[in-house]
Amino acid sequence: MKKVWLLYYEKYVDKNRYFIEQMIAKGSDAGLDIKLVTVENIKDEKQKPDAVISRVINPALTGYLEESGIKVFNKASVSALCNNKAETIRRMHKEDIIHIPTIAISLNENGKNIYERIESRKQDVYNDMLRAVSNTLLDNIFGDNADNHNSISDVDLSKYVIKSVTGHGGSEVMLLSEYCKNNVVLGVQEKDACEYYSDKYIIQPLMSDYISDLRIYAVGNEIIGAVKRTAASGFKANYSLGGNISLYYPDDYITDIVKKIFTIDDFSYIGIDFLFAGGKIPVFNEIEDVVGAKMLSACGKNGYVEKYIEYISRNIL
Repeated sequence: MKKVWLLYYEKYVDKNRYFIEQMIAKGSDAGLDIKLVTVENIKDEKQKPDAVISRVINPALTGYLEESGIKVFNKASVSALCNNKAETIRRMHKEDIIHIPTIAISLNENGKNIYERIESRKQDVYNDMLRAVSNTLLDNIFGDNADNHNSISDVDLSKYVIKSVTGHGGSEVMLLSEYCKNNVVLGVQEKDACEYYSDKYIIQPLMSDYISDLRIYAVGNEIIGAVKRTAASGFKANYSLGGNISLYYPDDYITDIVKKIFTIDDFSYIGIDFLFAGGKIPVFNEIEDVVGAKMLSACGKNGYVEKYIEYISRNIL
């Protein structure tokens, strides 16, 4: 049997116990000897595996494993792209996919802030909002002498969202006004990833017209299901935060965009998110690398573990 590590951070094991047990059981049925290994104890492993199923947001570790000659699902390039919201938006912009207009905030080699505006076609109102955020205002918030409590601006900061580039599950996402008022520290959810990127935050207009979002699940560059999520309150629609969900059947427009995204890389198992509103063009939001599928199960659509195991079995070295 092929020996495979199922890699997690220790703190996420209990939360994902059911998925872990299913992966191990279905893997055994397919001739894969899958073993749970944690990042904290990886150095204790004596035998090199044939492959690693990475469930960690740690591009540096994923890259190291690949450089060691180990097949990794998702591969290092996918991990590096999907776990940096700024870079994901840049890539969608390059592919001419309609996305949320974004200001990417990164640090140069001297530790100084760089502000990059990434506008999106057919999003004129929100592009205008992006232009309204001046570098001076950004320096007041993020500069060396920033005083978030007393930043004075003609811009209504409650109409913007700030995100850590490495956040997931709706964490490290908040209104920019809240960030300034409370002097919140972002980039602590996944420190290994945060330290890997020069990109640190993104700022986006609050897309108030878009009251729902779509999660497209894909295994091996093939759509296996989709869920529509609507926020129970506030602007976050994440299921883990109480959002309402229902199965969704992608139309040709969404399907064509997803297929275009598939041409970027070989994605083993991902979730692709769009903002959605009836009568409006869906807008790309982000790609989740370490994606869960509790929403699919809650909607009565199962079999995703089997599909992922089948894909791994076909593609393991």
